[in-house]
Amino acid sequence: MDEESVERIAARVAMHHAREASTGARRPGAPAPPDRPAAVRNTVSGGSVHGPVIQADTISTVTIQAPAFPGAVPDPETWPVAENLDPVTFGVRPAERVPGRRAAPPYILRARDGDLDTALEQAAQDGGLVLVIGEPFAGKTRTALAGMADQLRGFRVFAPARGTDLRGLPALLNGRRGRYAVWLDDLDGYLDDGEGRLEPRLLAQLAALKAVVVGTMREDAYDACRAAPHGRVLDLARTVELAREWSPSEREQVSLAHDGDPRLADAARSSGPVGVAAYLTLSPLLWEGE
Repeated sequence: MDEESVERIAARVAMHHAREASTGARRPGAPAPPDRPAAVRNTVSGGSVHGPVIQADTISTVTIQAPAFPGAVPDPETWPVAENLDPVTFGVRPAERVPGRRAAPPYILRARDGDLDTALEQAAQDGGLVLVIGEPFAGKTRTALAGMADQLRGFRVFAPARGTDLRGLPALLNGRRGRYAVWLDDLDGYLDDGEGRLEPRLLAQLAALKAVVVGTMREDAYDACRAAPHGRVLDLARTVELAREWSPSEREQVSLAHDGDPRLADAARSSGPVGVAAYLTLSPLLWEGE
C-alpha cells in the first residue's frame, strides 16, 4: 500500500473516532461507559445546620435532631403541685432547728396577702407574671409560696435553675390539659442578657397558654432591672410589695397562730423593727457566732 493510501485510511479513522465522541456511539461489542452521576444538591428541611455539609454520592435519608434547650427539664406531669411545695426546698431559709418541728415554722398571715391572692387569682384566669418585691429578709419567698399553695392549687410548678434556657417551655406545655406555673425565686437571676431569659415575648407565649409565672425580687434589684433594657418584662408584672417590718396586726397574728412553735413565739416577743421573718432567719446565725 502506497504512502498516499495509508494517509487516507488514517484520516478516515480519525474522523470516525471524532463522530463517536460527539454522538455517544460505540463500536459493536464494546462495553457501555459508566453512567455519569446526576448533579446532587444538599437540602436540609425542618431545621438548620451550623457548619459544613459533605455530600457522599447518594444518601437516602438524613435525620437531624434539634438540640434540646440547655438545662434538663423533667416531664411537666412530674412537676409538684403548688400546694405540696416544701418551703425550704423552694427557697425559704430554714429557721433554728427544733426537735419535732419542720425547718420552716408555720406560715403567718401578712397584711398584703389579700393583694397577692387577688393578683394570683387574676393570673390563674389570664396567665402572666406575679411578682413579690421587698427588702432582704422581708419574707418574700415564704409569702409567695403560701399564696401559690392557696390560689394555684392543682397547678404543676417548674422551678428552673438559673441559666436554664426557658424558650422551650411554651412548646413543652402547648396542648397539655393541666395548669402550669413557673417559680422564679430571685427573678433578677433570670433576666440577664443571656439567651433563654424571661422577656416580654416569652411571657406572652406562656400567658397565651394560661401559664402563671411567679417570682420574687429584692427592691434594689427590682429598681436596677427596671432601668435596664432586659428588665422591660417587669412592666408586665402584677406587683405586690412586702414590708420587712411587721405591723402590729401582723405581730398579733404571730401571737395568736404560732401553733405552739417556740420559734414564732420568740420572734413575736423579740424581733423588733427587724421583722419576724428576718429574726427567724438570722437568729440561728447569731447564736452560732457566739
